[in-house]
Amino acid sequence: MRGLRRIPILRTFGAGGKPWARSDKIAAGVGVCSVALAAATIVQTQVNSAHEPDLRVVAVSAKLSEEIDATEEYSTGIVVGSNTVFTPKVDITVRNAGEAEALITRADLTFRRATRLARCVEVGGEMAIAADYHVKVPAPWGDPFKLYSLAAPFTLHREMRFQVEALSHDRFTLTVGPKRIHEMAMPWIYEIEVSLVHDGTDVLPVGPVVLLSAAGQNGIDYGEENEEGDGPDSPSDEELRCQRANLAFVDKEVRRPGEKSAGLLSYQEDLRTYLEDLGG
Repeated sequence: MRGLRRIPILRTFGAGGKPWARSDKIAAGVGVCSVALAAATIVQTQVNSAHEPDLRVVAVSAKLSEEIDATEEYSTGIVVGSNTVFTPKVDITVRNAGEAEALITRADLTFRRATRLARCVEVGGEMAIAADYHVKVPAPWGDPFKLYSLAAPFTLHREMRFQVEALSHDRFTLTVGPKRIHEMAMPWIYEIEVSLVHDGTDVLPVGPVVLLSAAGQNGIDYGEENEEGDGPDSPSDEELRCQRANLAFVDKEVRRPGEKSAGLLSYQEDLRTYLEDLGG
């Protein structure tokens, strides 16, 4: 019994050198079994952990665009032809540092803001384009001559089955855009939090991205062309105020945290240059 007294969990048994009662012996046996079971559980947990996926985000980019298929439609929804649209894409690189394959089953996109820029002059017709985005965002017509925002936040999902082998890197892309692009529509700006659901219910945050969607009109060089073909001859004061409001909103979105699409940054530069050239 001297050896058992050196084990802390059993030190209270057999105190004073008296013979152990039957209940003491049973308790000692239970204590020893408990220690052994706990040790075995720890070892098994370590073994299981060593053979589980360990998914991490390595890089996120929105700098590239992709040409995707689209259909041309009347406002009534009648398809009249095919087309293509250049759209920003979210490029995600992940690393699986675990010793088991990882399976991404869904991308969750939570829209913190979704705002369409104001159309500052009436141009365009009745045609619309519906593109094959991975994630199609509602695009109600609303008031096209004002900044128009959807009620936010809201979340859209992209179901997928993307496997990442053990101890390897891989990448995939997501395209996001309005369900329908009216010929007169200005671009939407989306501020999105992206996360990935993998291996059951595990959630991997990807981070914020800010995207400029494709549009029917970019709103910069429209109107009657002058002799040089560089845009409207003499935009009205109202049009200039409208464009300045668009630029102020774009500037605010560019300052928000997260990865910015190349289209958003170039739009900001083009719109600012346009207004400076007009003295706006």
